[in-house]
Amino acid sequence: MFSPSSTSIFGRILVATTLAVAGLSLSCGEDDTPPPAPSQFEFGIEVVAFDASENPIPGVPVVLDGNVVGFTGADGKFEGALVDQPTREVELAVKEIDGYRLANDGTNRTTLRVSESLNGELRGIPVSLRAELHSIRTTFVSWVELSCDEHLDDKYCSDRPILLDGKEVARTDYRGAAHFTFEEVPTSTPQITIRTPRYDADDEDSVMMEPRNPSFIMELSHDATIFAIEQEFTDPAARRAAEQAPPPRTRVRRAPRPRAQPAPEPEPEPESESRIRSFFD
Repeated sequence: MFSPSSTSIFGRILVATTLAVAGLSLSCGEDDTPPPAPSQFEFGIEVVAFDASENPIPGVPVVLDGNVVGFTGADGKFEGALVDQPTREVELAVKEIDGYRLANDGTNRTTLRVSESLNGELRGIPVSLRAELHSIRTTFVSWVELSCDEHLDDKYCSDRPILLDGKEVARTDYRGAAHFTFEEVPTSTPQITIRTPRYDADDEDSVMMEPRNPSFIMELSHDATIFAIEQEFTDPAARRAAEQAPPPRTRVRRAPRPRAQPAPEPEPEPESESRIRSFFD
């Protein structure tokens, strides 16, 4: 019978009760032979999961004889107790988790054994396993650029929350730009969402941005590590109002007709010089 560390006291109580009953039977009888050794003992189960830098890895499934009996904690450790008979073979192992791969077999196949203390007490020898897992996560970079069209003020594209799989990872600056890095497993498909403000029809200052909360699915790979997202927003109410407004009337003014100018008077012809011949010449 297996019990995790939180209930391992049961195993000790079971063993202690067995010994107490055996001692009581001995005191009532006249036989001085020692009580028989218990048929079952408590064997501690100890598992430690860590990466190549000796950092603990939480959430690693612990498997005993093919059954998941628990998970490693924040410190990368798991402790439990198994009440069983000595000489039985058991298999203690861990499973891989998302983003990690086992550096070795990750299995300990052993036979349950007991040891005898100086006072003759028999105790089960713990079964332990140290499992090293290597991270296969890759660092990715994402750029987000937002723009507002002529129907929406640019201020609404600033300070917009950027969510990665539902968790806020960045906000756009005054230009509507944001960038962030994240670690993820290649071949995974995380989702980026741009959160738009909630529209309140009763609030005069409320504005409707479309598209509302647009989302994008990124297909990660070892070759694609940088992603750029561009999104333009508009105010549909302002856009419809602009489309329904009548076109401005164009007023055309005629140029004044030029007045007829009087014909210029002809210049007098110059008088020809008269030649007078003198009869006396």
